[in-house]
Amino acid sequence: MVGVIVLSSNELSPSGQFDATVQVPPFNKFIKNLRGMQLQGRKMGLKELDLYYSWPNIRTTTTMTFSWKIAGTFTNYTWTLPANYNYSSVSKLNEAFQTFCIANKLYLIDSNQNNVYYMEFLANEASYKIDLNAFLVPTSLPATYSEPAGFVGYPTVSCTPKLTIATGSELCNLIGFLPGVYDGAASAAVFSSTYIPQFNPVSTIFVTCNLCKNDVPINGSTVIATFTAANTEYGSKIEVKPSNITYYDVDSDSQQLEVAFFDQNFNQIHILDPQTTISLEVV
Repeated sequence: MVGVIVLSSNELSPSGQFDATVQVPPFNKFIKNLRGMQLQGRKMGLKELDLYYSWPNIRTTTTMTFSWKIAGTFTNYTWTLPANYNYSSVSKLNEAFQTFCIANKLYLIDSNQNNVYYMEFLANEASYKIDLNAFLVPTSLPATYSEPAGFVGYPTVSCTPKLTIATGSELCNLIGFLPGVYDGAASAAVFSSTYIPQFNPVSTIFVTCNLCKNDVPINGSTVIATFTAANTEYGSKIEVKPSNITYYDVDSDSQQLEVAFFDQNFNQIHILDPQTTISLEVV
């Protein structure tokens, strides 16, 4: 006899009824009470899985120091990347940086009414790295340019701004830069990633089940499926539907079925969207 066990967002709640007003991420472990169902001695495998690509690449609040020289002194501004946010591309990260510059009046406006920024992040497809470009800030307003209301001021001697990345910053892995101060001083400069950026630090997702037989113990549960978020836009649905289901022996009489999600290092994935459906086939 073939049967299907379905787990949904309700299995994220101890009460069996998910309530978004009180439950908070991560949503990476689904627990179902089997209510007397006897599965020991049978086999089980993943039939279908639907979830949203919603795990961020910035897990903790990350700050950097952006320094702009006014007259002869650098003034420091704190650029904050909020926790549990996903910068899905270099251009998205650069947009966040530009928003920070606008908020702090750290830019000028050219004759076409385009904002002119004096530092930027760009993808370098040829080197498979990221370039941080630093440009010279003029000592006075260039002809045909204008200043935003509240503009902070100019240096006495033309120089670039500087960006300081602290030790332990999540931005290091994201853009491939070592901690340090990136400053072109009296010349425009281009700084390139030291190592390959990791905009998606989760390369593989493991799905585990506590009831399935585990010949090679990993984290106490058997891996019953693997998948990736490759070619999936952040916020879009990932659908996993094996053409051939792999069945695993159920060697536990536990009445609590647990399905969990881990990354390639067996760290639990910080899934932000609870809308997940897991279908397990029992034979």
